[in-house]
Amino acid sequence: MVYQFYISEKKDEVFAALKKNKKITPENIPAATQLFTPHWIVRYLVENSLGRLWMLNYPQSRLVEVMDYYIKPEDEEKDYLKINSPEELKICDPACGSGHILVYAFELLYAIYEEEGYAANEIPTKILTHNLYGIEIDERAGILAAFALTMKAREKQKRFFRKPIQPNICVLKKVEFSKDELQPYLDFVGRDLFTAPLLETLHEFKEADNFGALIRPTVTDVKEIIGLLKERNIEGQLLLYKTHEKVMDVLKQADFLSPKYHIVVANPPYMGSKGMNGRLSAWVKKNYPNSKSDLFSVFTERIMNLIPKGGFIGLMTPFTWMFLSSYEKLRTRILNETTITSLVRPEYHAFFESAYVPICAFTLYQQFLPNYQDAFIDLQKFYGADNQAPKALEAIKNPNCGWFYRASASDFKKIPGSAIAYWVSDNIINKFADYKSLDIYADIKTGMQTGDNERFVRLWHETSINSINLPNEHFNKLRWNLYSKGGEFRKWFGNVEHIVDWKNDGEAIKNLTVNGTSRSRVRELSNYYRKAVSWSFISSSYFGCRYKEPGIFFDVAGSCALEKDIPIEEILGF
Repeated sequence: MVYQFYISEKKDEVFAALKKNKKITPENIPAATQLFTPHWIVRYLVENSLGRLWMLNYPQSRLVEVMDYYIKPEDEEKDYLKINSPEELKICDPACGSGHILVYAFELLYAIYEEEGYAANEIPTKILTHNLYGIEIDERAGILAAFALTMKAREKQKRFFRKPIQPNICVLKKVEFSKDELQPYLDFVGRDLFTAPLLETLHEFKEADNFGALIRPTVTDVKEIIGLLKERNIEGQLLLYKTHEKVMDVLKQADFLSPKYHIVVANPPYMGSKGMNGRLSAWVKKNYPNSKSDLFSVFTERIMNLIPKGGFIGLMTPFTWMFLSSYEKLRTRILNETTITSLVRPEYHAFFESAYVPICAFTLYQQFLPNYQDAFIDLQKFYGADNQAPKALEAIKNPNCGWFYRASASDFKKIPGSAIAYWVSDNIINKFADYKSLDIYADIKTGMQTGDNERFVRLWHETSINSINLPNEHFNKLRWNLYSKGGEFRKWFGNVEHIVDWKNDGEAIKNLTVNGTSRSRVRELSNYYRKAVSWSFISSSYFGCRYKEPGIFFDVAGSCALEKDIPIEEILGF
């Protein structure tokens, strides 16, 4: 809560800049991307990842008695990671903020150690030494995370400050070496210690403040080299010591970013590609082409590479990855390589800070189980933050409540685009498998994006009828074209209330740019001159289709099925 209060003013400034189409610079990424995780979601994520792995290894454990949000599986995993003692567990939050998730993981670990008979005065030190790891790009957040864990240790052990242990929190910082800086250092410590891949890793943190935990170091097994460098007498080499510190910083950061964790739990940063600065955007497109649409999806893919087969992941993210086509490649990878063991979808107003956020929280088992029945809790019909935790608990205790579902990845794969439609009946899923899709009979297209509707779009009565191209009559001889933008529920015909400025064949729209970047998308012009069936892209009522005459332009909200091999009227009737 301290950090949330601290960062709120900065966050307001950054979002005000975003509204003016300014990109997020590296120093402003923390303020722009942090959304604070409700405590009940933290408990759900940790209990169904860390708690679940412990219960798999020790099914008779009484830990389940303190895990209110634990969802007992119908089918047990078989190839889970084997844990012989609590010290072996390694849990990481790669975007740890001020440590909310790590602090609760400490609580659960303490219960595990206690149950295993460890002395109370040694448990906090063991947890901070062996179990918990946090990665962050904001130094102040990292300091608060370390402070929070230290105070949690002090709460459990009154004499902790007599021999305090520094928590494993790594604040990633950019490290650059000047052109000739490394040569004398390598000559002194021994050039043979540094392989070509290791030398490459030394230069991979030049923009760590921008790319953060998304960096995948070429070399991550660095403990041996760290030990060897510590044996060299660098302290007495004043001219080399600064370089030595930078080398050690890189090696430490590479070690934190190594795939050594059993469990990763995170609320990763959210930022669409439009908000990314130029370097971040280009780097993400190059290194994470399958998840480049948003930082949260990029982090999801990165985290999947941080743990081995049989480990667990817990994430809170926007729920857009479950349905949208821009996340289909990521969704496919999740469904093919992991198992969604559980997912909770809160109502939009699930945050006490009055944030309106379409989020979900889910846990993944790092192995594909084809017929596993995943657990889903849908809280969308329960308004407000106060209702979310109680209704989630009710669903866990009573799966017959009406908002608890079971579904499997094999069913999702039958749906075009593999949407995570957990509420869909077997009957509907079988329809997707048994019948052909509409695009066999018609061309399904989205329409125009003008980039500035206030400038280019009007209602038809705002200008003279003599300046509007009517269907099958003028075809672009006049300035304005009829424009379909979806609209209210209406069947068969209508909702052509708008016109779009098409002066000089849409020259102004086609050439619209902001800061050198194109803002409009006209797409294939020939599509606008074909018969079509149109519908409203967003609707709160029923699905209504309407005939669109040739020559009526349409936008994304008025997407269309264009006539192909059979008369469009037959499709409209169907």
